Amino acid sequence: MLSEFFIFGLVMTSAITGGECEVTEVFAQEGSEAFLSCKCDPSSPNPASVVWTKENKGTVWRKTQSGLQFWGTSWLHKKTPRVQCPHYRFERRDYSLQINSVKLEDAGLFSCRVGTADGVIKHQVMLRIIQVSISPSAPMWDSTFSISCDVTPPAEGATVQWTLNNISSIEAIKTLQVAPTKSLVSGRASARLEGNWTCVVGYKGEVGRASVTLAMKGIIQPPKDDTKVYAALGSAATLPCVFSPGLIPSSSAWEKLESGFPLPASFSQPAPSSQPSVD
Repeated sequence: MLSEFFIFGLVMTSAITGGECEVTEVFAQEGSEAFLSCKCDPSSPNPASVVWTKENKGTVWRKTQSGLQFWGTSWLHKKTPRVQCPHYRFERRDYSLQINSVKLEDAGLFSCRVGTADGVIKHQVMLRIIQVSISPSAPMWDSTFSISCDVTPPAEGATVQWTLNNISSIEAIKTLQVAPTKSLVSGRASARLEGNWTCVVGYKGEVGRASVTLAMKGIIQPPKDDTKVYAALGSAATLPCVFSPGLIPSSSAWEKLESGFPLPASFSQPAPSSQPSVD
């Protein structure tokens, strides 16, 4: 059992009858907030004690019969607790645990023990952490990239799907199921693949989501190869070449390729004798 850190006290009153707690499975994205459910029958008495523990890690949070609260030292960040049970919910017999800034090591099995005059009610919650990451973090235009989605601990039989900007049908990408709950998406960086990628995990009727934003680096103007610029003979012409924000090239150069791009059909070609030399 890990040592505990005393924060402050809160006096609770007692009540009359007992009740049963619900059981839930919880998903959370790494770095977000997680809520572990521990709800009792509204008619149950106020508890004499509430204890949250994590398998093989000891006490997370507990409230004694006197109303004093304690936190496990591993759940404190600079003496500020990362976990809490909001007191305003106690009247509704809701003793759910809130975890702030979820870490990968927070994943695992939690137990909520509610002690009442009628006995002890135990409620278990499995917290699964979803990680999404892009490699490389900001790919260059037309280079290959991959986005991975991993669930800890793994959930056998879970489904994993991807959406891009809330659209589930994504063409020209390759999806690889590396493990039961680890999925990998790969493709070539292009404008239509930029945006918010979301990994959607379904398991035992519960759905978890984790998102990451794909932003690419490269030349953003012109928006595509073979962009055509027209200018009147003798006038000034500007050929666009704009880099994405944050991209500082070590060197840059202009190169003129072979001519031969045809004019649109609406243009009439002048007679060969009157054609000017090509710049």
